[in-house]
Formats: sequence, C-alpha cells, structure tokens
Amino acid sequence: MDNQRLVLGILLVSMFLLIGTVTAQDDIVTNIPRTDEYLYSGETNSYVADLEAGHWTVVANLDPWYELEVKITVSWDISGSNIVTVSGNDAGNFPYADFTLNSSSIVYIAVSENSVYHDTSGYYDIGIYDDSHVPGILPSIVSNVPRTDEYLYSGSTNSYVTDLEAGHWTVVIEPDWDDIEVKITVSWDISGSNIIAVSGSGTGNHPRIDFTLNSSSTVYIAVSENSVYHDTSGYYDIGIYDDSHVPGFLASLDEDDWIFIIIIVVTFVPICIGSLASYISGRKGREVYESIAVEAPIHVIPDKHQKSIQSHGSQTTTVRLPLKCPSCGAEVSHEGVDWVGPLEAKCGYCGGTMRATFERV
Repeated sequence: MDNQRLVLGILLVSMFLLIGTVTAQDDIVTNIPRTDEYLYSGETNSYVADLEAGHWTVVANLDPWYELEVKITVSWDISGSNIVTVSGNDAGNFPYADFTLNSSSIVYIAVSENSVYHDTSGYYDIGIYDDSHVPGILPSIVSNVPRTDEYLYSGSTNSYVTDLEAGHWTVVIEPDWDDIEVKITVSWDISGSNIIAVSGSGTGNHPRIDFTLNSSSTVYIAVSENSVYHDTSGYYDIGIYDDSHVPGFLASLDEDDWIFIIIIVVTFVPICIGSLASYISGRKGREVYESIAVEAPIHVIPDKHQKSIQSHGSQTTTVRLPLKCPSCGAEVSHEGVDWVGPLEAKCGYCGGTMRATFERV
C-alpha cells in the first residue's frame, strides 16, 4: 500500500512539473503579434505555436529605444534540442527566422538575448506570419540605387531584402568617416541559413561581394560588424549593382582617400617635373658633346665667315656634325660627308639633313 502511494505521488509530482513546464510556453497565434514582451540580459523567452503546413516567418520587432540584440530558435520539441531553424549562429542581432512545414505541426520558439557580452535588454513584439501577412520587416534595396546613411552598431547586424533579375550582381558597402569593419552575407532565406555568398571568412573589413543568379529571385543581405573585438561602428552606404552600374575606383574613394591623393600629387609632381627638366637639360648637354669633328670645304661655309677662313690660308675648316643622325640614329662617318648646303650635310643612310657647327673659324 505504501509503495502504491509512493508511485502515485511521484506520478502526480511529475504531472505538475510537466504542466508547469508546458504552461511556461506562451502561445503565439499566427499573424497576430504578441506585444510589449520584455527580455532580460542573458535570458531566453519561450513560446509555442500550432501551425498549418506552409512557409512561416518569425519576426521579433525590437523597440528602438533599447539596443536589444536577439536570436530566434525554432524547434520541434520543448527542450530546443531538435531544431527546425536558427536565425543566426554568431553573437549580434538576428530578429528574423523563416522555415517551411510539410504538415501541420506544433513548434517551439525561443527568443534569446544574443549580444557579445549578454548585456542588452528591452521590449519587443513577436509574431509568426504566413507569406501573405509578413510585415515589411526588412528595409529593401532597389538595384543600382544605394541606401545612404545606414548605421551599424558594434557587434550587430543589419539586414535587407532585394528583388533581383537573373544576372551578375555586386553588393558594395561604402563607409563614411568611421573606421567600420564589415562582412556581407547574401542568402536565399531571411534567417541566413541558406547562403549564396559571403564576402569574407575571417575578421576584418570585407565590404564587397559578387554573385550570379540564374533566375529572378528575392535575396536577403546581412551586413555584420566584423572587427576582431566587435568594437567598430558607424555610418555607411549600401548598394547592389549590375555590371553596368558597379561603382568604379573613383566612386569608391572617400574624403580621406582624396586628401591622401592630393598630398601625394602636391608632394611628388614638382619632384617629377624637376627630375624631367634635369634629364632634358642633361640630354641636351650630351647631345652637344656627342659629336664628331670633320673637315668641311670652303663652299659650304656661310659668306659672312669666308674672309676669316681665307685669312688663315686654308680651303677647308673644321666643323662638328652629330655623332648619330638625328633622323635614323645611324652613326656619321668622318669620310665621304655629302654636303648639300651651308653647314648642312646629308645622312648616307636615310638622306636626312644634319646641321653642322663651327669647330673654329
């Protein structure tokens, strides 16, 4: 008799514990959000929903007055061990998760505080929606038209949605003055579990990613703060471009880059000009020096110099010709110079005219 009472007592206690556990799950009615929920730092709030077969999206709409960061886990069981989907795998804010049910099912939803140091808290609304009732939860990006003045907090993630045609696309992040470091993830689903492309695998700044779509599709873009210590933040512009609209090098330069370029130009252009002038001057000097002395007949000497030459009693005078023909570069011979005019000789190779100068008169 005592053993029967003991067994009955254990069964009653177990039943009460089970009921208490189940009732700790708050019901979510489809397409009707629960409002003014509060999540404490490092805590998890749990919910249960009875859903029909189809595609569903869980949305945690965070109160903007609080810097709450959350992660959503959808599971088949109350303990959360048999997971359907998770909104994100890292620390940061992942307030959306979508999944598909092949049949009517009960699912369990956990909303966990998910900051790096588990130190955020605040109010939020939560709902689970079919495709015809999903609210405008994500800011959209129009192709080839950037969104400007977006702000990314330390350790957080901003998400976007865009409808694209088939083709090759490039996502570009252009930071403002802030030294923000980002990583871009492009996915087929809102939760980011079915990834198309990622801009980088490690920490650091990876502000550009490209990918190709074989057909028109809706894609989701997550911009995550990606520094080593998750301590950068700031404003940025984001755009998604086809190949004919991708910003070029100049368009991607910020004010710091332009200042650096101006400093380089102001510093090095005068140096380059001076070096070029020095080179030209030196080359002219070498050109004068690189000449040969030849004997020219008196008839090629200009009239104004004839008397001076004749007073020396010589029928020739020494003049200088270039060592090489200015036209073709052929070397000029000392012998057999073909004189064609006053102090002018003809190149024996190309027929070009060379000007002679006086050695002595």
